Order: sequence, then structure tokens, then C-alpha cells
Amino acid sequence: MPLETDARFALLRNRDGAMIVGGTELKVESAQGDLRIAADKPCTVSAVRKNGIVTVKSCGNIQYDTYGGANHDRPLPQASATIQGSLWRNDHPQR
Repeated sequence: MPLETDARFALLRNRDGAMIVGGTELKVESAQGDLRIAADKPCTVSAVRKNGIVTVKSCGNIQYDTYGGANHDRPLPQASATIQGSLWRNDHPQR
């Protein structure tokens, strides 16, 4: 199963989850199909498929800072991400 990415870190989980950190693209090919996750700017993108629904989230490479005993979220990057391919059937809704 070839996996290609420009991210610093990439994760593919049992055909139901994927993540890239600090990159713009992840491509996976297998006998079961292909998957491509692309972002228009380097960021962290996570995608999870559950009950036929794919949930995509993007955030900065560092999600929050902790000081004063509390977590403080960093601003979200102005990035958008898309998923294509047949590994996660695109006929299922994405949110």
C-alpha cells in the first residue's frame, strides 16, 4: 500500500481514520481503493469515517497553549480540506 505525503507526520487507521500534520496532502493507494486528503495551506487535518459519515477537521499544528492552569486555544488556520477517492466511498455525506 503506497502512502505519499508532504506532511511531517501522517497516520492512516484501519480504513476509518487519517491525519496529516504540517502538510497539504496525503495519498494512499491499495487494492481496496484510493484516498486523497488535500488542504490549501499547510496545517493539521484529521478525517474520521463513522457510520458512513466522514468528519473532517483542520487546525494549526499546535492546537492550544496551557498557562495559568488552563488550556487556551490558538486561532484556527484559514485552511480548507477536501477528501477524494474510493477507499472511503464518496457517496457518503461529509461534514
